[in-house]
Amino acid sequence: MSQKAALHGGQSKPDLCIDLKGATVDWSPQHSKRSNVFEVSTLLGTTILLQDDSIHVAGEWFQEIHRVIDTINLKTMPPTPNLAVMNTSADRLMSEDNAHSPELGKKDNDLSQNVQSGHATLQLPGSKKDRERAKPVNRTKSLKMKLFVGSNNELETNTDPNNKNQSDGSSPVSQPPTPSSAGVKELGSTCNINFNQNRNNNIREMLRKLFLRRPTMEDLFGRGIIKNEPVFGSTLRELQATDLSDVPLFVKKCVAQMESGDMLKTDGVYRQSGNLSTIQKIRFQVDQGNLNCLESVDDVHVLTGALKLFFRELREPLIPWEIVDKLLLAANSQSRKQKVKQMKSLVQSISSAHRATLGFLLRHLVKVTEYKDRNRMQFSNLAIVFGPTLMWPPTHLVSHNLALDMMQQNIIVEALLNNVNQLFN
Repeated sequence: MSQKAALHGGQSKPDLCIDLKGATVDWSPQHSKRSNVFEVSTLLGTTILLQDDSIHVAGEWFQEIHRVIDTINLKTMPPTPNLAVMNTSADRLMSEDNAHSPELGKKDNDLSQNVQSGHATLQLPGSKKDRERAKPVNRTKSLKMKLFVGSNNELETNTDPNNKNQSDGSSPVSQPPTPSSAGVKELGSTCNINFNQNRNNNIREMLRKLFLRRPTMEDLFGRGIIKNEPVFGSTLRELQATDLSDVPLFVKKCVAQMESGDMLKTDGVYRQSGNLSTIQKIRFQVDQGNLNCLESVDDVHVLTGALKLFFRELREPLIPWEIVDKLLLAANSQSRKQKVKQMKSLVQSISSAHRATLGFLLRHLVKVTEYKDRNRMQFSNLAIVFGPTLMWPPTHLVSHNLALDMMQQNIIVEALLNNVNQLFN
């Protein structure tokens, strides 16, 4: 009798109890240099290595543990088409094992009682005599089953699913049943794939119908559902009616603030970007009707950034797209007199709000070039900055040659700057 059995009144206790529901058993020679080693892994992450010097004894233990795991899984998993076949195979396997080994049949009965109660444990005999009695071959040798606990020594707990509290006071861990049939796994995987494909197709169809039913932006504006912003994102005609001025009040106020003091002498005016968060704050306050916020701005790059943002956010460009091609032809004219005449005729053809605002902005930019020795901003540099800002094509006419479009826009702006006094007199 072992010392542990003597301490418990002669009754043998298992060395370790683990929950075999969902566990796996496999031969694992790579985990140990010893022979006849197999591994039992549980869902909780516990790994146990079992070994015996006799391959026959180790094989019987391996077969019995594998049978108990299959029995538990078949008891807990939902009915499947392969369940009857699996039950018949398990019964035939138990009958054959019982016929070859009476001792193994006794272990089957004990394990079956544990399975019926919903609780299965791996129990190793506690004494030498018990282990030798369970060994059908080489009875003169002692049965030495070596245990190597992988991680959780606290697994000597009641794993009854009806028991709500574990012995260590921690909350029970729910363990889903693990199917042991490869056919069931393949069937489940196929069902999941089909379900995911159907769900994705339904989502695509719903989105497609939503996009087809969605009205256009022009329709929403025409029905008054979406309205232009008070200043940024508005039109020059609306601002003309609101401000009672051909030139928007924001443009006047912003330009006046830049031309005061020595701001225009700053290096990189209109070329360097200002703080975006500060520019957005100015936009919000201006849309709320607070133009006085510009007076407290002392960073010229923030002011230039706000002015450029205003022209980019207009619902329609400052220079209408329908006259861009004609302006380009006039700007490329060899005769200066003919160039000025054609460009002036085109400028006079646009609305008063666009014409007045364009003239006001061009005169301001000419004043910026007066300090080109300090700010390094010539007509060509300003044309590069303001070309895409003052004109852009409608959505359905967007060109794929952006470099060519920018070059043509720069040519038009530079020609307007060189002839501003003749065009707006």
